[in-house]
Amino acid sequence: MNKIFYTLIVMILGIAVPLTAVDDPWPIWEPWPAIEGTIKVLLSTKDPKETFITIEGPHTLINLVDRTVLGKSSCAASYSFALAKDGIRWYRMHYVESTGENKPGYYDKKGYYVADDGRRVDEILLWPNHPIIFLVDGKPYAGWMYFCKKADTFHIINEVTIDDYVASILSNEQYRGLTHPEAIKAAAIAARTTALYQSKHSSPKQWAVDAKDVLYGDLLFLRQDAAFEYAMKDMGNRFMHAPEINGAPYSWFQKNGPGFPVAEIERMAKDGKNAEAILASLCRDVKFFTTLKK
Repeated sequence: MNKIFYTLIVMILGIAVPLTAVDDPWPIWEPWPAIEGTIKVLLSTKDPKETFITIEGPHTLINLVDRTVLGKSSCAASYSFALAKDGIRWYRMHYVESTGENKPGYYDKKGYYVADDGRRVDEILLWPNHPIIFLVDGKPYAGWMYFCKKADTFHIINEVTIDDYVASILSNEQYRGLTHPEAIKAAAIAARTTALYQSKHSSPKQWAVDAKDVLYGDLLFLRQDAAFEYAMKDMGNRFMHAPEINGAPYSWFQKNGPGFPVAEIERMAKDGKNAEAILASLCRDVKFFTTLKK
């Protein structure tokens, strides 16, 4: 928790350098190789009201429609994104010393503040150069951020590693009954399996799961007791495969699924069963693996 608050303080107090203007010849941005073990989460669908983003550290803004680079920054920066008729309006926020306000714009070479009404594109990726934290309307998230316009809606999408996603959903109150490390590990393995299934089998759209359907939360929402942290680290890169039985295991953590049997799993853990034995007792012919199958 202290590390998170320290990072947030650095983001607030840090002085950002100007965003590099995009002039030819900028190369076309080449997408990173397909990242195994990530999932895209729809954070929200916004009306035309502004969404403010702060990112701590070097990053790049990419227009996903034509894969061109919109801009780069070598350290922390704040942006505003909003829905406009002709696309997503975005601009870099700067502190104006003369008025004490944060306004859209930039400083020219002579140090004069120049107003900017923002550029407009349909799909933007905010790509950090290394793992850092985003503040989305004041809430901290990890991973990558997408901003997409579809018709009259504005989607904010967070792509995260499956482990970060699992830690978030298992921090919900409904899973607080999992206190034994082996019970937590069993839940984490099952949740990782569900997340992998969702990321591979979602219908053709820009995200795999809606945050409100699984109660996906920000980093300050994470459970941080010793048993939880130990179980998440000790779980390893384990997934499971089993024939579906009443929707399990692939729908345990999905909207309208059968629900994860928290009390039963906690009881089995206290009776001495380890995580794999617990899951094997719930799903027949279960197999465990540690690498993602192609």
